[in-house]
Amino acid sequence: IQVGKTLQKLWGKSWIIGDFCGSDVYVDQENGTYKVYVVSLSHLNLLNTDVLAKENVLEDAQEVFRAAPEVLKHSMFSRASDTYCLGHLIWETLTAFDNPKMKKDDFKEKLQFDGFKSLSQIKDEIRRNNENEEKEKLEVPDYNQWVQKYYNEKVQEKLEERLTKPKCCSEDFYLFIKECLHVKDCNRPTKSLV
Repeated sequence: IQVGKTLQKLWGKSWIIGDFCGSDVYVDQENGTYKVYVVSLSHLNLLNTDVLAKENVLEDAQEVFRAAPEVLKHSMFSRASDTYCLGHLIWETLTAFDNPKMKKDDFKEKLQFDGFKSLSQIKDEIRRNNENEEKEKLEVPDYNQWVQKYYNEKVQEKLEERLTKPKCCSEDFYLFIKECLHVKDCNRPTKSLV
């Protein structure tokens, strides 16, 4: 809850973190109240609310295993990509609670998509196959939309397969985690729900 409140405060001032995980968040309890500190601010960026979302792209953005699909594909950070990281943070925390001996690399293995192709790689592969077969390219009415849908389905499938429900997590809270980790940024919880 405190991490969600911290995100809301940052978002209220048009700041986004861009990338965070359990090792970036420090929670301190003092006299029954909790204080949340975001330790790693290396990806903290001011969101320009006066421009289109597609212009909030970080050219030097690093791809990390827990990043939202739109970050991996387009280096596009937003409140929705922070929500995606929040889902991973909650899942990682509850899974670590269930398995205290789990190491950081174990989380990375569960979250990353080894051998998984990016959207542009899928498009290139389809084009190469069409060229290699020396056939006329099949006209697909919404080719880009079809490829995007295929990509989203595969990413969601991988997430469902790897992010199992932690034992200490209620069904409702697990549903919230899965909503935070939705492949489509528009389907993730909004600021008011976080």
